[in-house]
Amino acid sequence: MFKRKLQAITNSRSTNTGLELVQVASKLAHTSDELNKTLENLDPEIGIVIVTSGLAERSADVLERYRARNRLPLIAIIPEPDAS
Repeated sequence: MFKRKLQAITNSRSTNTGLELVQVASKLAHTSDELNKTLENLDPEIGIVIVTSGLAERSADVLERYRARNRLPLIAIIPEPDAS
């Protein structure tokens, strides 16, 4: 049985670390350009990409173009933890 992998892309070091602690591969990206490069270099076996909301909001155009060109992976936006 073929299983798709999960990848997270975050703009928070603490979120990145937390995801890796629960065995989710995670990469840091702070700019739209870094997000675009990470998306373009994804392993083809990745089926779901989790992106933090702050990064997704700042990079909406990058995500829109990527989704238009690629059926997979599914991109899911998750909320960022409160900074307070």
